[in-house]
Amino acid sequence: MQFVQMAHDPSWFKGFNKLTDQAVDDIVTSLEALCRPALVVDGQHRLFGAANCDNEIWLPVVALPNCSWAEQIYQFVVINEKAQRVETSLLTDIFGSSLTRSEQHSLRTKLERSNVHVEERIAAVIAARDANSPFYDMVKIKLEGTPPAGVQPYIPESTIRTLIEGGRGTLGWRTDDNFFEHYIEPTISPRAEWDSWTSGRWREYWFAFWRTVADFYNQQAQVEMSDPAYLLWDKNSLTNLTKSVTMRLFQQLFIEAAVNRVRQVKQSRDLLIDVVGEERADEEIASRVKAVSIPPTVDDFCSSIRSWFLQKGVPVRFFLKPWRGSLDDAQGQADLRDEMEKAFTYSQEGRRYHTRNVNVFSTDEE
Repeated sequence: MQFVQMAHDPSWFKGFNKLTDQAVDDIVTSLEALCRPALVVDGQHRLFGAANCDNEIWLPVVALPNCSWAEQIYQFVVINEKAQRVETSLLTDIFGSSLTRSEQHSLRTKLERSNVHVEERIAAVIAARDANSPFYDMVKIKLEGTPPAGVQPYIPESTIRTLIEGGRGTLGWRTDDNFFEHYIEPTISPRAEWDSWTSGRWREYWFAFWRTVADFYNQQAQVEMSDPAYLLWDKNSLTNLTKSVTMRLFQQLFIEAAVNRVRQVKQSRDLLIDVVGEERADEEIASRVKAVSIPPTVDDFCSSIRSWFLQKGVPVRFFLKPWRGSLDDAQGQADLRDEMEKAFTYSQEGRRYHTRNVNVFSTDEE
């Protein structure tokens, strides 16, 4: 009846109901909304954003023809109550596996504008599927399908991204500032030459690091166990060496040790100045820093970390002796980190290390 009155005599309707100008505006706005061809039950913000973009935006929609008010309420509640986020690992594999390189390249800029970071996801897929990767066939990827016979991937994709980018108490191989400033920059500069997603050298050195770790400890384990087939780095079975918590802590140990070697050289500058003068001291420091920084070739890098970090580092029995089963919580990680650092320090100092810490190692006879 009020609709008929409004249409027949708007002035009378406004005066009779004592409507203010604001009330009239509200009524007009409501009528415009009701008279439109469709109502948006959910997604108004996206629709508003698309409407105000400079470029034309296409939006997928689900249409409910002749939807009653009660049905709209039902749909709104269900959408907002039951909506679930897609797993990050699934997004990773969709982008990294179902697009060509040219398609990935064309989407990168668009996704970055939307604050969606895809590069680390691509890197994780590469680590899982590149035959040159030390993690080949070891990483759990959502869209892998049935893995090859006998292969059971067990490393979470999130662990790979954490090793690359950092987080969860882990220093990122590609991103850590101290690692680059002290250990990388004297050899590889500018920084983009190291950390670029598409052309940076971080990946080849990162693959080389873990490949060297895998080969070294496999060789050590075979000698220690008197079994030429024994593997500590095994794509078919999880070991203490290939646990996520181990890899995070072990990489952090290496990064910190590499940085400290360079820092110790730099700290000797003042003593050298007293002996040979400032100019010669700076030349000598630069030469010494170069000697303990990352080598210019991957082969030299592998030889270097074998000699100073692995052979004089955490002994293989640290990983061979059974561990307690609760080392992935905060306290367990702290205990494991402290014991790993102790094992490394003892070896660096030429002291005998014993696996006796009951907070880390299992006391079961097995």
